Amino acid sequence: MRRGPSRRGTRTMRDPCRHAIAWAQLPWHPTSAPRPGSPLRRPPRRRPPLDRQAREGYNAVVRRQRVYAGPRGIEWTRLAAVALVTSCGARTSLAVYGVSADAEAPTNDGGASAPRDGAPTLPCREQPWVLFSLSAQPPPGQPLPASQVYARHPDGTGGHLLALPHPFVAYPSASPDGRFLLYTTLSSLYLYRFGATSDLLVTRMGAPGFASLSPDGTRVVFSDGDELWLTSAMGGEVPTVLVDGSGGPAGYPVFTADSQSVLFGSQATIQSIGVDGAELQTLLVDPNGNGFPTPALSPGYQSVATVVACAVDSTFTLRTYALKSFPTTCETGKIVTPVPQTVVAKGLAWGPTGILAYSDGEDVYVVSAEGGTPTKLTGDLTGGHDFATTPTWAPACTTL
Repeated sequence: MRRGPSRRGTRTMRDPCRHAIAWAQLPWHPTSAPRPGSPLRRPPRRRPPLDRQAREGYNAVVRRQRVYAGPRGIEWTRLAAVALVTSCGARTSLAVYGVSADAEAPTNDGGASAPRDGAPTLPCREQPWVLFSLSAQPPPGQPLPASQVYARHPDGTGGHLLALPHPFVAYPSASPDGRFLLYTTLSSLYLYRFGATSDLLVTRMGAPGFASLSPDGTRVVFSDGDELWLTSAMGGEVPTVLVDGSGGPAGYPVFTADSQSVLFGSQATIQSIGVDGAELQTLLVDPNGNGFPTPALSPGYQSVATVVACAVDSTFTLRTYALKSFPTTCETGKIVTPVPQTVVAKGLAWGPTGILAYSDGEDVYVVSAEGGTPTKLTGDLTGGHDFATTPTWAPACTTL
C-alpha cells in the first residue's frame, strides 16, 4: 500500500499480509519459438503491494520470462502464468496473473486468459474440425492430382479451404495436441503451425506420403508408399529407415502415447515397432488377406480403430479394439459400421469428441465410435472429377 507523494517524498507502508508466488511453464514448439536465450518483452514493474520476500519472488519470476533450449535442443518453455497467494489473518485469496509473449503486463483475470494446458480457460462452444484432402483428377499430361486441404465441422458447417503456404498439398495430418499440421507436396514434407504464414521443411526426398508427429513433438514418421522413415521434427536431418518394406508395403504410421513406438498398416496386418527399430511385432491379422488395415488411435491412446474383413469374401467393417488387448484376433473388435472395401488405405482418424472420420476414396464420412449410421460430409464438394481423402482432426476453436 502506498501513500501519495508529499513534501518528504513517497513513503511505503509495511504490508501486514503474507504472500506466496508460484508460476507455470508450458511447452512451446520450436517452429514458433525465438532463438535460444532471446528474451520476451518484460512487463512493466506493475505489481500489487508485497512484502520483501514476496517482492523478490515476484521479480525472480519476471526475470525467468525467457526462452531456453531443452536437453534435446528442441524443447522450449515459456512463462505462462504467475499466481499470487495472499494470506491476511484468516482470509486467503488467489490472484492469477497471465503472462505471454504478446503481453505488455500481467493481467489479473482470475485465470480466464491462462493457456489451455493445465490452466483454466474460457469454454469453447465450437465443434472440432475435420480436415481432408480435396483433389481433382489431373488434366492430360499432369501426373498427380491438384490437391488442397479443406476444413469442415462434422455437422457440415464452416467449410472452407485452408490458406496454406503451399497451394497444392496432400496427406494432411494434425499433431496430437492439434496445434500443427503435417502435409506433403510433390517431393517434400512440411510442418505448419495453424494460423501461421509459413511452414517448416521437415524433409525433401522422393514422394512422401502420410506422416505423423510424435506426441512429444520431437520426431516425424512417414511413409513413401513402401517403407517407413523416421526423422527430426526440426528438419535438417537425413531420414533413417524404420521399416524397410521387405515384409510388404508399410503405411499410415501413428505414434503411441509415449512417443517410443509406432503402429502402422501393412498387407492384411497391423504391426508395431520401436523408434529404435527394435521389437517389430504383429498386433492384428486380417484373414481376408486383401486389406490394408489403417490404424487410428483414440485421443486418449486407449483404443485403435481400423477397417478389416476378418474372413475371406466377408464384408469389410470398421472396428475398434482396446490397445492393451493387442496382439489379438480380428473378430474381437467391436463393429462400428460396415464399409465398402474402397475405404481400405484411404485414411482414418479418431476425433476428440468420439467421432471417426474415414474416406471411401471419393467422399469423407463421419460416424460415432460407439456405432451408428455414417454421415457423408463432402457430398456437396465431390462428384465428377473431385474426391476427398485422408481425413484428420483439429480441436474446436483452432484458428485455421
